[in-house]
Amino acid sequence: MEKADIRTADLNALFGSFKPQAVYHLAAQMSVPRSVKEPVFDASINVLGMVNVLEAARLNNVPRFMFSSTGGAIYGEQNYFPADEEHPCNSECQYGVAKRCGELYLAYYSRFYNFGAVAFRFANVYGPRQNPKGEAGVVAMFMERLRTGQDILVNGDGGQTRDFVFVGDIVRGVIMGTVKLEPGKMDIFNLGTGKETDINELAKRAADAWVELNKDSDRSKINIVHLPALAGEQRRSVVAIDKMKARYGWQPEVSLSEGLKITFATGN
Repeated sequence: MEKADIRTADLNALFGSFKPQAVYHLAAQMSVPRSVKEPVFDASINVLGMVNVLEAARLNNVPRFMFSSTGGAIYGEQNYFPADEEHPCNSECQYGVAKRCGELYLAYYSRFYNFGAVAFRFANVYGPRQNPKGEAGVVAMFMERLRTGQDILVNGDGGQTRDFVFVGDIVRGVIMGTVKLEPGKMDIFNLGTGKETDINELAKRAADAWVELNKDSDRSKINIVHLPALAGEQRRSVVAIDKMKARYGWQPEVSLSEGLKITFATGN
């Protein structure tokens, strides 16, 4: 296994050393607030880094390319719910703009360099071993607070909604959607659940799951504390998954309650 920055000039040589048959591009600057505060840094990774990976793939004749896009930030404040793949891309943060830019670059490379390509617009992915530090998934952050006996922190009033999808369902969908990619063609699929859960409800479910798994915990001592709202944060976000269902028969199998238990039982 090799570790490298996707912006490095050595990426082409690295690809050439092992001749991959497919690229699963999951590397990113993932923080929405940081993209707002440091848009140049965000673009250096999520735009220039993407182009660098595409170029390495092109120069080494990689036939298949999968890109992890975003199903939340790319749509912005939605016109309808859930958002299908035809929904306008009206991102309200630089992170979403950069991800859309990556999709456009992928479409170009697919057409002109004969890639078989797919972009998956992930909803809010959570699961075991997610990093709870910095700008991590909210489930991982909640778990870390519960594990260390601290209050659960919620940004804003907690009424903002997200589409929480378990990582195992995401992996299954990505594999199904990349096995047979046609040269010169690109497609886009949402991967989520099609269900909205607000952050207040998530905090309550997280606390309940924690107490169920840790019988010595006192539910009455778990407090939910509200902080100021974050800049660039959407109010509602949920994606339609009909296209993925119709094309591959994929749908999520792990409920939120079950997924929280699995995540908390496994830990970081």
